[in-house]
Amino acid sequence: SPTIPFYLLPSSIAFESQITTYILAGVSGIIVWDVLSNITADYYMFALAKNRYALPVYIISRYGCFSCFTLTRFLAYPVSNCKLVYLVDSFYPIATAGSCFLFFLRARAVYITHNYIVAFFALLWVSLLATCLTVPFSTIVANIGDTPYCVVIFFKDFATSSIITATVYDTAIFLAISYKLMSHSLTQDHGLRARILGRNLPAFSRGMLRNGQKYYLVTILSNLTTIILAYAPINPIYRPVPTVPNVMLTNIMACYVFRKTILG
Repeated sequence: SPTIPFYLLPSSIAFESQITTYILAGVSGIIVWDVLSNITADYYMFALAKNRYALPVYIISRYGCFSCFTLTRFLAYPVSNCKLVYLVDSFYPIATAGSCFLFFLRARAVYITHNYIVAFFALLWVSLLATCLTVPFSTIVANIGDTPYCVVIFFKDFATSSIITATVYDTAIFLAISYKLMSHSLTQDHGLRARILGRNLPAFSRGMLRNGQKYYLVTILSNLTTIILAYAPINPIYRPVPTVPNVMLTNIMACYVFRKTILG
């Protein structure tokens, strides 16, 4: 059969595996579309960027995520050696830690004269990277019967630690950047709404504040949903499923904010 032989699996596992396959296909399509639709913007960004050291991080994060989901689609084919799943999972730390490092660069730019604060943020990022490196070891896969097709049968709970660490990391950096940007207007007589929206800030600072708010709003909702479902009393097969769109959303938003900062 040219399709995955789910009929060889128990009906409950077969259904969950099919749902997971469809989600992976959808997420892969979204990330491919996002990369292709922003090729022109990426070109201008590379032409205009003054800080060349940040661009390799953008490339690693962007195309690490792209490679992760593109390679995932090949797992629907008869690859025979199911250990290839671990190769795909190895791109997870690249995609997630790379996306979060782009946020670190924003914090570093804002707190460039505060070495201890920058060092604290760097330590948070290293902690995030360490937890992300556990993900490739959390997946258990097996062949479907005697066929060359593979299916994920279990995820270990410690994989969720990377999402929890990312939530703490994003929250700390978002609050730090927001406080620093809004502190310039704390002595002025402005309403709370105006301060939150940065209406009295210079255009560049206001753009940084609002783009950071967009990134944090999307990622915090996505992270919390992933964490809640990871510990919810549901079928274990479903628990890691939100991780896939979560990585995709985090990467897309991080790259979007990075481009907006450079291109304006």
